Amino acid sequence: MGVGAFSRPGKHIEKGEIMGAYVGEVQKRSNELTSRSAYVYDLVGTNKGSKAVQVVVDGQTHGNWTRFCNHHCNPNVVVTPEQVGKIVLLVFSAAKRISGGSQIFINYGRDYFTDSNMLCVCSTNRVAHLPPVDSNGDSDVDMDDSPLVGRATKRSRIPR
Repeated sequence: MGVGAFSRPGKHIEKGEIMGAYVGEVQKRSNELTSRSAYVYDLVGTNKGSKAVQVVVDGQTHGNWTRFCNHHCNPNVVVTPEQVGKIVLLVFSAAKRISGGSQIFINYGRDYFTDSNMLCVCSTNRVAHLPPVDSNGDSDVDMDDSPLVGRATKRSRIPR
């Protein structure tokens, strides 16, 4: 695990509370970015007008605290894309009540680990493992409720 992000000591976060949005430099999608930055999200899909969207949000130099969230197979925060006008935000909200001083965890998605030839070492399992796949066959950011149809996934640093 890297640096990590934590809730403020003494301040509990209630389930459903919006905690922030992933921010960074929006760039055209390219594999070159993958090897440079550990703070990249792919946004791949189409908007309501069926216009193709293939960009990345790189939080390496222009990011906020959300870029430091580590992976856990049982995350306490969910990341959902929300569209405000023509802008798509990756919103971080509490999946459950989070006690003050607790580490903030998100689910990077199974592809993050398979693309980089890594295994998860979170405390969900006593051995290194791949994150589970949900009933839809997916394990990363849920875009079902978003006007943007497609995927938002944390990108590995290893070129695909």
